[in-house]
Amino acid sequence: MKPNHLVVIPDGNRRWAKKKGLKSWEGYQEGAKVFQETSFNVFEQDIKYFTFWALSEDNLIKRPKQEISFLLKLIHVGIKEFYKQPWIQEKGVAINFYGNWRKYFDKKMILEMKKIQKETSKNTNFYLSVLIAYDGKEELVSGIKGLIKSKDTISFENVKKHVWTNILPDVDLVIRTGTEEDPHWSGNLLMFQTGYSQLYFKSDYWPDFNLKTLKSALTGFEKRERRTGK
Repeated sequence: MKPNHLVVIPDGNRRWAKKKGLKSWEGYQEGAKVFQETSFNVFEQDIKYFTFWALSEDNLIKRPKQEISFLLKLIHVGIKEFYKQPWIQEKGVAINFYGNWRKYFDKKMILEMKKIQKETSKNTNFYLSVLIAYDGKEELVSGIKGLIKSKDTISFENVKKHVWTNILPDVDLVIRTGTEEDPHWSGNLLMFQTGYSQLYFKSDYWPDFNLKTLKSALTGFEKRERRTGK
């Protein structure tokens, strides 16, 4: 059985560029192309939910200003180009953005992203979730604030109702590139959905990710026995 909800953490854009003697921004550009290809490939595999961690909030706080400026522009241009792909509507893909992205983008970009969410909101075949300026701790705090405001009783499910990603189902498989020799978690990713997730770590950097790698991860997932605490 294939995963219902797949998450990708795309590590290695800068390391890929350095290995090839390129500028770091060239690695990010190549990574953006791979995101578009992978999104199509994921839905071609009939996986209903695909979540892609494009940018953590730490990335926007801790990296050089010039690099941050480039990343924001790349995301701006990339999202607009991606949305124009005919297959988005043909396949019935709903697109949503999660994180503190409104805090970092200008008004024009915010309006464009909101427009994309609204214009794809009626699509129900597939769901693409893009995490931008995302931090799981901030999402948890947001959920607690929402719970306090609602005056609901304290429970895991009631907190979950108020987090940013409350509509997303449990994550079946997380693929992280560039970390096979250093497998690790980051940013408290989707704390409410990853309790029983299967993990797939790959040494290849994100710009080298392709359909073959995706299928290898899915084949491995299908062979695993998921006990979920049983």
